[in-house]
Amino acid sequence: MIIKGIPASPGIAIGKAFLYKENKLKIVEKSNLSKEEEIERLVKGREIAKKQLEEIKENTLKN
Repeated sequence: MIIKGIPASPGIAIGKAFLYKENKLKIVEKSNLSKEEEIERLVKGREIAKKQLEEIKENTLKN
Protein backbone atom coordinates (compact mmCIF):
# COMPACT_ATOMS: atom_id res chain seq x y z
CA MET A 1 0.00 0.00 0.00
CA ILE A 2 1.32 3.43 -0.91
CA ILE A 3 0.10 6.37 1.13
CA LYS A 4 0.61 9.87 -0.20
CA GLY A 5 0.29 13.09 1.70
CA ILE A 6 1.79 16.42 2.61
CA PRO A 7 3.74 16.58 5.88
CA ALA A 8 2.47 19.23 8.28
CA SER A 9 5.56 19.13 10.48
CA PRO A 10 8.78 17.14 10.68
CA GLY A 11 9.02 14.06 12.85
CA ILE A 12 7.16 10.86 13.53
CA ALA A 13 3.43 10.59 14.11
CA ILE A 14 1.72 7.92 16.13
CA GLY A 15 -1.99 7.32 15.98
CA LYS A 16 -4.81 5.80 14.03
CA ALA A 17 -4.79 6.36 10.29
CA PHE A 18 -7.87 7.43 8.38
CA LEU A 19 -8.06 5.94 4.91
CA TYR A 20 -10.35 7.86 2.58
CA LYS A 21 -11.81 5.77 -0.21
CA GLU A 22 -14.04 7.45 -2.75
CA ASN A 23 -16.98 5.36 -3.90
CA LYS A 24 -17.96 5.48 -7.52
CA LEU A 25 -21.70 5.85 -7.84
CA LYS A 26 -23.69 4.48 -10.71
CA ILE A 27 -26.86 6.48 -11.22
CA VAL A 28 -29.61 4.80 -13.15
CA GLU A 29 -32.72 6.73 -14.04
CA LYS A 30 -35.84 4.62 -13.59
CA SER A 31 -39.24 6.00 -12.85
CA ASN A 32 -42.80 5.14 -13.68
CA LEU A 33 -43.94 8.62 -12.70
CA SER A 34 -44.63 11.48 -15.03
CA LYS A 35 -42.61 14.67 -14.99
CA GLU A 36 -45.36 16.45 -13.05
CA GLU A 37 -45.53 13.67 -10.44
CA GLU A 38 -41.75 13.80 -9.97
CA ILE A 39 -41.88 17.57 -9.48
CA GLU A 40 -44.67 17.12 -6.92
CA ARG A 41 -42.57 14.55 -5.03
CA LEU A 42 -39.64 16.97 -5.03
CA VAL A 43 -41.72 19.85 -3.68
CA LYS A 44 -43.26 17.65 -0.94
CA GLY A 45 -39.82 16.34 -0.01
CA ARG A 46 -38.47 19.87 0.32
CA GLU A 47 -41.41 20.84 2.54
CA ILE A 48 -40.86 17.81 4.78
CA ALA A 49 -37.13 18.55 5.03
CA LYS A 50 -37.84 22.20 5.89
CA LYS A 51 -40.23 21.16 8.69
CA GLN A 52 -37.70 18.66 10.05
CA LEU A 53 -34.94 21.28 10.06
CA GLU A 54 -37.21 23.76 11.85
CA GLU A 55 -37.96 21.13 14.52
CA ILE A 56 -34.26 20.42 14.96
CA LYS A 57 -33.59 24.15 15.28
CA GLU A 58 -36.33 24.58 17.91
CA ASN A 59 -35.13 21.57 19.92
CA THR A 60 -31.56 22.83 19.78
CA LEU A 61 -32.57 26.28 21.03
CA LYS A 62 -34.55 24.71 23.89
CA ASN A 63 -31.67 22.50 24.99
